[in-house]
Amino acid sequence: MKASILLKLSFFKIMIVIIFCHPSHQSHNGETLNRITETLKKKRKDFEVIDLYKQNFSACLSPVEYNRIRERIHETDKDVLKMQEKIKKAKTLIFIYPTWWYNMPGRLKGFMDRVFTPGFAYNFKPVPSWQLWGANILSFIPGLRYLMQPYSANGHLRDKKALIFRTYGGPALGRRVFGNGAHKVLEQNILRFCGLTNITTHELYNIDKREFSESDHKKYLEKVELLCKKA
Repeated sequence: MKASILLKLSFFKIMIVIIFCHPSHQSHNGETLNRITETLKKKRKDFEVIDLYKQNFSACLSPVEYNRIRERIHETDKDVLKMQEKIKKAKTLIFIYPTWWYNMPGRLKGFMDRVFTPGFAYNFKPVPSWQLWGANILSFIPGLRYLMQPYSANGHLRDKKALIFRTYGGPALGRRVFGNGAHKVLEQNILRFCGLTNITTHELYNIDKREFSESDHKKYLEKVELLCKKA
C-alpha cells in the first residue's frame, strides 16, 4: 500500500528536466551543467539530465517516422515516447548548449524535431482567410510576428517554463551582425510555438577569444546559480 502511494506521489512531483547537448563535460557547458546540478541538489529539487551525447539519442528522423507525422498517424517510437513522458512531467525545462554557426547543435535540433511533435507539443489551428491576409502584412514587422503564434497553433506545453544557457565562441557583436536571429530559433520559433512564454535566456560570449577571462566565466556561473535557485 505504501509503495503504491509513493509511486503516485512520485508521478506528481514537480520535475526539472535538463537537456544537455555538448560532446565534452570539460567544456564551459559542462561546468554550467555541474553548477546547475549542484545548485538543484542543495535546494533538494527533483531533476533529471538528458545528455544527448552520452545517451546517444538519435537525431535523425527516419522516413517511416516522418511519414507517420505527415499523415497524422498516432504512433510514436519508443525512444521518443520515453523523452515525451519526461517532458510531460516536467515543470521546468533547462537547455544547455553551445552556439555553432549561430544556431543550436544538430543533435539538439534533431531532438526537437523528433520529440516536440504535433499532437504532443502543439496542434495547428484552422486559420480563416482574413487572418492569413492580416498575418501576411504583420509578418514583415519584427517582434509583432511572434504575437501571431497563439492564433496559428494550440501550444500544449504552456504550463512549463524554460531556462536556456548557451555559449558563443565570439562576441555579441558578431552574433548581431551575422546571426540574423538564427540563434533564437529555440525560444522564439520552437518553444513559444509550443505554448511556453516564461523563458529566460542567459548567454556567455567570447569563450574562444583571448579577451575572455575567468572573471567573465565566474560571473556567468553565479547568474546560472541564481536563476536555478528560482527554477
